[in-house]
Amino acid sequence: PYAEDYRVGKERLLMRAIAEILQGVGRQSLLFVEDTSLRIDALSDGDEDFPGLSVKEWFASTTFEELDKALSRSGRGRRAVVKSDIALHVPGLSRPLFFHGEATGTVAAQAPEFQESEQYPWLTPTTFNGWFTPDGASKPLGAMSLEESWRFDFRTQALEQLINRLEEYAASLNLPSNAYSRVRLVPPSNQLPLLMEHKLSLIHI
Repeated sequence: PYAEDYRVGKERLLMRAIAEILQGVGRQSLLFVEDTSLRIDALSDGDEDFPGLSVKEWFASTTFEELDKALSRSGRGRRAVVKSDIALHVPGLSRPLFFHGEATGTVAAQAPEFQESEQYPWLTPTTFNGWFTPDGASKPLGAMSLEESWRFDFRTQALEQLINRLEEYAASLNLPSNAYSRVRLVPPSNQLPLLMEHKLSLIHI
């Protein structure tokens, strides 16, 4: 558990979450935090997503019938985007790395009637996954099998980016000794004062 202040925005929320968790587990831990947000176009205002980061609280207090009526009154369609953002803490880095995934689609035309998955609790009619039909799909995300859901799952997209980055780190750490060399440059004595005036910058990509 960590404090969630939605007013500070997604990136700062995740950064604060990482900092809070590190106080308990130590800065040498490799860890990530994921947060999900939602944009319902017809109910959003410009760049301000609705319900945004407060999707859990909004969903808990909203019925499908209420949402359906609100969308009908707006006359602005049923488009929606579900977003997943991950912050990864790597020991030694002062700032988390961020990864983003999203799935576009529409709010389903009717309330979900399918059964909840006992094995995969996110594939359920009791979260927004049960109300959300991704583009290219014929049924809500929550009604899919695990294998069907991979193609459309917003969290999968963000997690794949995270895994790819960790694989890059692992590959770099395991490079054979002949893949790199360390060169020690000895400048002429008359250039030494000039070199001492410059700072060395390390750029992390």
